[in-house]
Amino acid sequence: MSQLLEQLFRRRAIWVTGKGGVGKSSVSAALALLSAERGLRTLLIDVEARGDAASFLDAVPPRYEAREARPNLFHLALHPEEVLDEYLQIALKIPRIRRLGPIRKIFDFIATGAPGVKEVLISGKVGFEERAEQGGRPRWDVIVVDAAPSGQVLSHLRGPKTIQEMVGVGMIRNQTAWVREILEDPEKTGVVIVSLPEEMPVTETSELLQNIPKEVNTPVLAIVANRVVSGPRDPEALHAIAKSRAALGEAAAAIDAAVLSAGLADEQHEHLERLKNLGPPTAEVPLIAWENHDLAATKQLAEALEKSSSHLSEAETPTPGPSGGANE
Repeated sequence: MSQLLEQLFRRRAIWVTGKGGVGKSSVSAALALLSAERGLRTLLIDVEARGDAASFLDAVPPRYEAREARPNLFHLALHPEEVLDEYLQIALKIPRIRRLGPIRKIFDFIATGAPGVKEVLISGKVGFEERAEQGGRPRWDVIVVDAAPSGQVLSHLRGPKTIQEMVGVGMIRNQTAWVREILEDPEKTGVVIVSLPEEMPVTETSELLQNIPKEVNTPVLAIVANRVVSGPRDPEALHAIAKSRAALGEAAAAIDAAVLSAGLADEQHEHLERLKNLGPPTAEVPLIAWENHDLAATKQLAEALEKSSSHLSEAETPTPGPSGGANE
């Protein structure tokens, strides 16, 4: 196993985030698959309840209860109302039959009156699964969280801290304390940021790296540069290829594809270098063409991620410190 993946799978919970559209759910599914294939009992959690990551494993639509998708690989989707429902049963011992009114109305009332409740319920569910036991051992070896996009993920990671700042004493403060402890323990929890080598995703990744240490102690373990295009970046060579195109006949289409790839690689180069200089180790995943994003496609992505991670040298994979970035 590469040193980078070894570091990731030593953690109990890996939060995967990134700007919308960068392939966050795809990478989450690939990481969960890699973890399960190593014999680690793995839970994939979709915090947005859409089940995108689960669908990339050929799994049935996710529910709130953990369901097996592959050997050693389970998934569930979070619906805040169901998380609140479970909390009321476990923490307050309120059986469903005695509740007044739909749980959605209860949730809407509480969430409106107390900012941070939705976020702490989501992070609390991750913490609850991290502490869950089965047969005298942890139920899960690794939890991969297909988290909210980078513009929202901090509110989830900061949820317990937000509640603690609002509530000075009592049961709720005590319960959020252990969730916060799990989230901010660099030996248990870490963040993986997915980005494209493009200006906007790289800028958002940079901003998240700057903001995480200001809000929480959760470390950023790695960056995944997704859909990287490789190709020659020699302008003179490209010009020569273009000039000879007319004489190539049926091979012209292949030349057009090569020129297009080279142009995309050239456009990405500056942004890719910027990603690599942000601090955390950066794994590059190539652009992979697939007709349907199914299990076969996820396996391709997982293999590419593992190969890229194995190419990172020991010097490029430092142990992340509590500041959220790599140690100096």
